[in-house]
Amino acid sequence: MLCVFYFALALFSGRGIPYVKNFLAAMIFAMGVGIPVNVANSSLLITDLNEVLYAMRNTGLVDALWNLCDMIVKTLILVFLYCREVWVFGLLCMMNITAIDLWEKADAESDEALAYSHEATLTLGLVMLAGGALLFAAMRADEYSKPYFYAVMVAAALLQVMNHYRERFSMNALRILADVALLVPLPIFFVVIG
Repeated sequence: MLCVFYFALALFSGRGIPYVKNFLAAMIFAMGVGIPVNVANSSLLITDLNEVLYAMRNTGLVDALWNLCDMIVKTLILVFLYCREVWVFGLLCMMNITAIDLWEKADAESDEALAYSHEATLTLGLVMLAGGALLFAAMRADEYSKPYFYAVMVAAALLQVMNHYRERFSMNALRILADVALLVPLPIFFVVIG
């Protein structure tokens, strides 16, 4: 369902920064990565899938589609309520996509005040993300997920450093470095967990 919303937004996106489209793309990616790892109650999903198959065989396509939609909604609720890691990773991915969009718009923008507002918007988002990750690590995370939140915090900080010094890099280099910033904190898992 999120993919359908994403493609609908992509068809009708305007000239501004597509924050909602970026959010959907990031959450779809984060769920694709996080659901297999973090779903807290997989038996619920198996039960729901069995209900879809049962309805398909016995009561018809309409009931099967209804049960499928019910399963999707329950899955989304489960992920959003119980998997903070998926949310935080999705927001980091959104900031990555949005950073590239904002850098491209700022480079093309002749109005310096508007270009500065793009930089300030990105800075605020990255600071909030890093602060939220730190709070989750300090207050809500167990020993297994703390390194994850620290890694997100480091990645957000690296994106902010790139944002601050972006004039020193070409746009192609910034695109690559923005993705590398998401990978650089990976060793934190091995150092802290190992």
